[in-house]
Amino acid sequence: MSSSSTINNHNQSYLEKEVKEAMEKHLENLSLNTKKLYKLHQAHWEVWCAKQEFEDGNTVSEAKLVAFLREVRRTGNIKNKRSKLPDGKAKRLGKESLAGYAKAIGALPTVQAAVLGNKNPPAHGTLVKNLLSDYDRENAIRRRIEYEDRGTNTINDGYTLDELRLISRYQFN
Repeated sequence: MSSSSTINNHNQSYLEKEVKEAMEKHLENLSLNTKKLYKLHQAHWEVWCAKQEFEDGNTVSEAKLVAFLREVRRTGNIKNKRSKLPDGKAKRLGKESLAGYAKAIGALPTVQAAVLGNKNPPAHGTLVKNLLSDYDRENAIRRRIEYEDRGTNTINDGYTLDELRLISRYQFN
């Protein structure tokens, strides 16, 4: 009986080692920009988890991910100088930025499962998808109500109607 349990333990450690190596290989093959963005978002996640003092640390679960995304949604603004609104306020994060956080944090459970034995189900479930779609709807409604200019920071930004007419006449003559 002990030889059977010894074999099982050996097989289990062998499988864990193989999974860990496969995960490391996968992480190596990510593009450079993806690695940078994931590291940045995951560091933000770890700081947030430490601040919240969760018993299981930074282990990812869907409930924690939803709480984190809601906080990022409330406090996160684009800090780029070009992304200022005309009144000087910073623009809110877009749905794509919030989805980037969700993907970066959602990638952690696979690593945690391989290395730490995280038994939680995948974190990018229905609640997270609903949160992202609700955020998108809220932004669309807010933009409509505030008559937000979609042309800011684009090629047409700053041109008057007369200047655009002159440009088009020049192009087509």
